[in-house]
Amino acid sequence: MKGLDYGVYKWLDKVSAVWSEVVVDDIRVESYKLSKIPESVTKVPVAISFVPELDPAYAKAGNAIGSYSGETQLHLTKSLVMSQLPYVMRFMDPVVAAAASHITLWGEVFDFRVQKVEVVTLRWGGEEDHFGLKISWTVQETQTGKFAIRA
Repeated sequence: MKGLDYGVYKWLDKVSAVWSEVVVDDIRVESYKLSKIPESVTKVPVAISFVPELDPAYAKAGNAIGSYSGETQLHLTKSLVMSQLPYVMRFMDPVVAAAASHITLWGEVFDFRVQKVEVVTLRWGGEEDHFGLKISWTVQETQTGKFAIRA
């Protein structure tokens, strides 16, 4: 989809940049860009973002809006040792603060919002189950004039 000036390929790396601003205990989250998503998680803390759903809205005479539902997995530990849960929970508020400070993703979209942050068990590739956060978010993007709508 090279050449598109809208949609996931335009702004998903900006979502990744948001998570790279999250710092807890002087440790900064490493957030993977779309072109660098790994096969497995070998270090922590890391964030991996993807978009599993698009709900488009367009009409012959009107605005076109792309409403995307996305998910970021924030991998925070390398195991399921229960004593690590307080550390994991400490990331929740900084995640929301980082997202709120970039509600337009540096002007790329008109709305970026975290919908939910959950402590979960994660496994991305072949590594052991471990604790992290599942961050559910939405992006709404104006796409009027970006593609032809024909009757």
